[in-house]
Amino acid sequence: MQIIPRPLKPDPQRWSNFRGVKKININDLAQIFPGYHPLHEVQLTTSGCQIPGQMTFAEMGILVSVVRALRAVSFAQIGTFDGITIRNILDNCPDLKSVVTVDLPDTLHASKGAGTAFPTDNFNASIVNVTDIGYRFRNHPRAGIVRDVRKDSATLTPADFPMPPEVFFVDGNHSYDYCSSDTRIALSVLARPGVMIWHDFGQIDDLPGVTRALTELADDKSYSLYWLKGFPETTLVFGIQNPV
Repeated sequence: MQIIPRPLKPDPQRWSNFRGVKKININDLAQIFPGYHPLHEVQLTTSGCQIPGQMTFAEMGILVSVVRALRAVSFAQIGTFDGITIRNILDNCPDLKSVVTVDLPDTLHASKGAGTAFPTDNFNASIVNVTDIGYRFRNHPRAGIVRDVRKDSATLTPADFPMPPEVFFVDGNHSYDYCSSDTRIALSVLARPGVMIWHDFGQIDDLPGVTRALTELADDKSYSLYWLKGFPETTLVFGIQNPV
């Protein structure tokens, strides 16, 4: 990664609602990631209608733009789904040499998550086995750099990542147990410097597990967590390693 993220100056008080996950806007994001500009052009492929499990158009554009601005050479994701995120990463991030994406094997999709390491609640089960996993990038000209891992993310090991990911995107099972487990695994293999990104933060009614897991992580002084909340409205959280 040729561009080094810069944490913002800490606030004197903790954020009362989300315990240290700081709300930021798009201008703050440009300060954190030197070289990132919200008006830089990217070419996105998207569904004609957003379905549960997908990012919004704005979220996709921001994720892809950040990875591109960082000139990251390695990227990993938990939560392949239809493969739309990887498709857009491949289309817009020419510096990438290694991409790893993880989703459940077909047998666990067919069982709606029954038999996974951690229980799957009704909401998460509702977005399992609804699409052909990874089909959107399968025939991409750069598909050769993608390692398509089909296993329960709770059983991932460092051997599943041939290169330490410089950007790791967590968007798998949204339960507290899985978000916590996926985060631990991601942090254990993340490059230094490296960037964490999570989806679906702040979804208290439907997906409270993500918010709980990240507010607990915010107590770790090794990382600064930023929720891109005030224009544009997103559920993305960016995790930046603090200087040692």
